[in-house]
Amino acid sequence: MKTACKLPIHFCQTKNKTFPVKQSIFDSPLRMIGIILIFITLVLFATTCIISMNFLKKKNTVSINLEIERYELEHRLRFDELTGIYNRMTLNTTLKTISEEQIAKHYIMAMTDLDYFKQINDQFGHHLGDLCLKAFADTLKDIHPNALAFRFGGDEFCLLFQDMSMDEAVAVCHLVQKKLTDISIDAHNTFTMHASFGLAEFIPSIDVQELFLRADAALYEAKETRNNIAVFPNT
Repeated sequence: MKTACKLPIHFCQTKNKTFPVKQSIFDSPLRMIGIILIFITLVLFATTCIISMNFLKKKNTVSINLEIERYELEHRLRFDELTGIYNRMTLNTTLKTISEEQIAKHYIMAMTDLDYFKQINDQFGHHLGDLCLKAFADTLKDIHPNALAFRFGGDEFCLLFQDMSMDEAVAVCHLVQKKLTDISIDAHNTFTMHASFGLAEFIPSIDVQELFLRADAALYEAKETRNNIAVFPNT
């Protein structure tokens, strides 16, 4: 006569041996609830991470765009749009800084423009005239490490020399004139660019406005003969 099994339902007895019977996790409501809660937690965590990453990405994109806009605005304020060198506003700011300097430094201003530029525009068109201005600006910009180049307006430019003698500044201007003659703007080589220069030295007895007026007066003198260099005399 067989004895009835008195073990819990998850155990059974076979030939006097007792074996556990595996129970599915789905048989326990508490385990199912725990799994569901874990799954929901993971989904919420992943969703939060994705939202945070997208927010940071958009925030970084906005910051980058603002920085680019700030740089472009600053560039437009400081540099000439056509030639890429410093503009007149930057020249005025630089001259203001010079006038406020506590340490005495030696400055020479050279005003310059292209000879017969109006005739170039009239005969060959403004597009070719713009190419001449760009070539002139590139020559001025790279001519000497102690010379800052500015576009004053139209075909007028300015070189501001620091810690150079007048002879050295004049030699740089001669070098600009030589380089201009080597530049070919149009394919047919129908004309050669020339430039005139007027130089003035910044001395303690004058202000920066007077410095500019003296350089401009010297340029006016140089333009009388064209392709010339004139120096305003110090008195």
